[in-house]
Amino acid sequence: MKVLKILYLLLGLGLLVWVFQGVDLAELWRVVSQVGWGIPVVLGLYFAAFLIDSYTWQLTLICVPLSARWLYRTWKVRMVGEVFNTVVPAGGMGGEPVKAVLLK
Repeated sequence: MKVLKILYLLLGLGLLVWVFQGVDLAELWRVVSQVGWGIPVVLGLYFAAFLIDSYTWQLTLICVPLSARWLYRTWKVRMVGEVFNTVVPAGGMGGEPVKAVLLK
């Protein structure tokens, strides 16, 4: 299982390098710096909303105690589901079965 995780990590890093291969990083930095504090504010608000949503998921799971450990686990399940919804072309429904399987 550990070897599989390392392979997935290497695959992800390889894909990231491939995606950024044709990007002019100086131009990207120039454009991002023009936005200013907008990007960190939007990312912070999105993270807070995602964390609150994970907390509400935890409240619906009666058998799960309210704790930071379980909040982190539900956050991970939600994150994996959102990635599947974004990546898999299933109309935003690809991650829902994944979340159900991970919550099992």
